[in-house]
Amino acid sequence: MKPRIRPLLTWSRRHPVRVALVIFTLGFVALNLVAWQHARAMIWFARGGPRTERPQRLSMAGKLGVLLTGVRVPRPENEQSPADYGLEYQTQRIAVDSTVTLECWQIPVTMPRGCQRGCVVLFHGYAACKSEMLPEAIAFHDLGYEVWLVDFRGSGGSSERYTTIGFLEADDVAAVVSQFPRSSRVGPLILFGRSMGAAAILRAIHVHGADPDAVVLESVFDRLSTTTENRFLLMGLPAFPAANLLTFWGGLAAGIDARGHNPVDYARQCVCPTLLLHGELDPNARLEEARRVQGSLGDPGAELVIFSGTGHSPTLAADPQAWQAAISRFEIRIAP
Repeated sequence: MKPRIRPLLTWSRRHPVRVALVIFTLGFVALNLVAWQHARAMIWFARGGPRTERPQRLSMAGKLGVLLTGVRVPRPENEQSPADYGLEYQTQRIAVDSTVTLECWQIPVTMPRGCQRGCVVLFHGYAACKSEMLPEAIAFHDLGYEVWLVDFRGSGGSSERYTTIGFLEADDVAAVVSQFPRSSRVGPLILFGRSMGAAAILRAIHVHGADPDAVVLESVFDRLSTTTENRFLLMGLPAFPAANLLTFWGGLAAGIDARGHNPVDYARQCVCPTLLLHGELDPNARLEEARRVQGSLGDPGAELVIFSGTGHSPTLAADPQAWQAAISRFEIRIAP
């Protein structure tokens, strides 16, 4: 044994409590550094490059690598436009404040004004952009609605390079809704949000008093802390205390109240007719989360439509007939 090591071992045997305290402190600091790195990686989009695979698709070595280095999420970019589907559209830009500007696609109605059904505004999920909502846009357009597709801040053609999982995106929703004053609406204004988009809609109603005529919530989560825990469970890792630290540091990195970002609480102020669409096997926002949001809504008649065998994916693609049927029932409910 080297002479320099022997005194250290002797001291360690004499002071086991101090040794344990040092080990605990170093482990705690290391865990917080990893959580901070993960939080920043999830909030600040990378400049190009491949995206980290979903947790359930990673090998054990891949999961270990992600655990140590964090995920890589490149800034989402639109890969298609309505023109790819033969639809005419206009690009609109909406200023949220002096720094944030949103890009929207407006697909007008191709029928006489008296035959218009209303307007549907589509809001995408986390690490996505408006082009991923084109199938839903086409479906609503075919029903006779004017459709707007919105890029949240940090995505597609909008400004910025970050996301806050629906917290500040609520400001984006409110800014878009302000473009449709109630006095000038032709038919109902329907807001359709997927996952993060659903959370942003509920927060916009709760915080900003956004006043849509109806809301469709797809794959909604109940609390940011819950969906963070789900991510660790998908990797086969214990959620405590890593998920708590990730939520805490994520809030600091984004400058938001992450622990208070809870759609289940926002839902109480949502009194307009509401439809929830949710995958039965959704591992990111579990079915019981959607049930909790449904139970908290200010709309006592809110319907929850469950798509059998479906995960955290678009419900229209999973079962077009069930989706169309759900929307048809909802149209009857919101008809003047």
